[in-house]
Amino acid sequence: MQSITLNLNQTIKESGKHPVGADIKLSLNPFIEYIQQRANKEKTAKINFYRYILEQFNHYPELRSPIPPENAKNYASLFELIYTSLSPIINDESQQYWAIGTPVSPCFHYGTDAFYSVFMEPSMCSLKSDLSLPSKKEMDKNLLATFYNLILEKFYNFSLSNNKFTVKSIVDPKTHLLKYYRLNVDTRFLDIRAKTKLPEYNLKDVKDYIKDERNSLKILTKLIPPDIFSIEGISIVTLTDVTSEYALETVKNLVIEHNESQNGQHSRDIATALKTLVGSDDVNFGMLPYLKLNKKLLINEQSGFQSKVVQLAKKRGWMIMTIPA
Repeated sequence: MQSITLNLNQTIKESGKHPVGADIKLSLNPFIEYIQQRANKEKTAKINFYRYILEQFNHYPELRSPIPPENAKNYASLFELIYTSLSPIINDESQQYWAIGTPVSPCFHYGTDAFYSVFMEPSMCSLKSDLSLPSKKEMDKNLLATFYNLILEKFYNFSLSNNKFTVKSIVDPKTHLLKYYRLNVDTRFLDIRAKTKLPEYNLKDVKDYIKDERNSLKILTKLIPPDIFSIEGISIVTLTDVTSEYALETVKNLVIEHNESQNGQHSRDIATALKTLVGSDDVNFGMLPYLKLNKKLLINEQSGFQSKVVQLAKKRGWMIMTIPA
């Protein structure tokens, strides 16, 4: 485990200052209150663990107030307790992409070695030099969408998206291929409040206003300004490597969407997807038509001439006929 503040959006530099315009702060108080509620209801042996957690947190009375990001490293032992309480006890930490972050922010303060290895150089506390991240504009847009999902679900029982999982792609510096991660954010430990009385909207009103999804966030900032909200707490972020699933899905979609006029492009896209699947840019793939005559394979003599499989087939006489180029 590592206690390093990793900020993927350098526009978030001060406590309470956030690009979406809301008052967003790191705080452990919502987690403390959550554990207290569980301890009051628990009837099994888990209650002893909950009491132990509360006892450890009670040593830090200042945690009832928000934590300045620069002080987060002082509470590494408590972050470890949070990890222990939320993760299956038999899980291998080295295989878990898990982190604690500031709400609605790509700013992380504690996490597993595996999580930090995705973004940071193993020997130094800095981002990987060839790490490909979204642009600032795209990142701020994603943060704003995340923010309004929380607000709409909390106060209006409505969501901008039915999908609670987000898939992010990162270029692997070793293979120069995309790796895909399913991003899941646990928002149970957030205290979301409105500083003033909110306008009343029903689902029909929202749909009437937001007729074009491309302008939905812009319209929401006018209907429900972000600066009237405060969010305190922690976000629990987990990443799941779904590169193999995405590669296979890509191949499937290319086959389904096959168009003769784009045959060459399809071959290149399928080859890239297969490279992603095997995790190496050094392996080359080629597409060969599967044609048979009298139960024997026919092949263009210029196709696949570098393929070890084709060379072996020719050597053993499995192809009795070739089609001249």
